[in-house]
Amino acid sequence: AIPQGETPTLPNIIYNETLDLMGSSIGIIKPKSRFTYGQKITDGDIIYGLPSGGICANGVSKARSIVEKLPDGYFTELPNGKTMGEELLTPTPIYVRPIIEMFKAKVDLHYISPITGHGFRKIARARFLFSYIIDKIPEPPTIFSSLIDFGQRFGFDVTDVENYQVWNMGVFIALVAPKEDEETIIDVADKHGIEIFKLGYVQKGDRSVVIKPKNIVYRY
Repeated sequence: AIPQGETPTLPNIIYNETLDLMGSSIGIIKPKSRFTYGQKITDGDIIYGLPSGGICANGVSKARSIVEKLPDGYFTELPNGKTMGEELLTPTPIYVRPIIEMFKAKVDLHYISPITGHGFRKIARARFLFSYIIDKIPEPPTIFSSLIDFGQRFGFDVTDVENYQVWNMGVFIALVAPKEDEETIIDVADKHGIEIFKLGYVQKGDRSVVIKPKNIVYRY
């Protein structure tokens, strides 16, 4: 048996005498050349971001802590007309099809990183000495600006440094690829109706993520 499951979202949900059911899946990568754990990352590679559209089931413990302080809780109406509960339940996008199509189009994807737990820090998860320079970031979805606003009111740490290492802030998947594949990557994204972001580039250096617009540096 290979047990596996996510636990960070369980505080205040799982108590004594309750049961947590979880599942896992195992896949086979064919051909092996598609196995990307960062081994092909190169100085000068471009970093792209695929949009999240919402919280994507990460950083929800902190989100719940903030929402529980609100008089109307999950029924609190946000500027876009939706309730807090509706925004938190925005489905997580699945990008399997466009990424498979990129491989089929001979895009040499050097790295694929989900911006899940640990937020933008996750981009430097590959254990190689590179700095990931983010010089452009998208406008975060409504859920994040609302959580930040309410969090400030109730004394939570919702500084930029904290937010970008807890939430995805609008980017769910980071792709790293050579500059020469840029046109194909954008074409595939357009075909699938995805607004892909060109976030920045890779350079030799310490293992870090530098978010220039926010003056943030995360180091490992």
